[in-house]
Amino acid sequence: MNNILDYHGSHLSEEMLLGLGGGIGFTYWYMKLMPSPFIGTRDGKGAEFLLNICKRIDADATMLQTTSPLKGHEELKKLLREECIHHQLLKRRSKRLITS
Repeated sequence: MNNILDYHGSHLSEEMLLGLGGGIGFTYWYMKLMPSPFIGTRDGKGAEFLLNICKRIDADATMLQTTSPLKGHEELKKLLREECIHHQLLKRRSKRLITS
């Protein structure tokens, strides 16, 4: 998340992102089959945590999920191509505005 935000010009520290996502929590979980207890320190599940960050920085976010790694990979490539095309159009438009 931090790398994506940096790429788009929003420079937030890991600590700030932790707070925006839900902050610090505490989980202690032990079962007889486990070699040692599990201790978790972040509040919120993965998707919920990321969506909270996006909501709190007023960013649009959509979670896509599939059970097929191949389908997920194809969807990611499609989104990256669309973003690349969108980025190129914005660059061309801003060049025209500057030179006009």
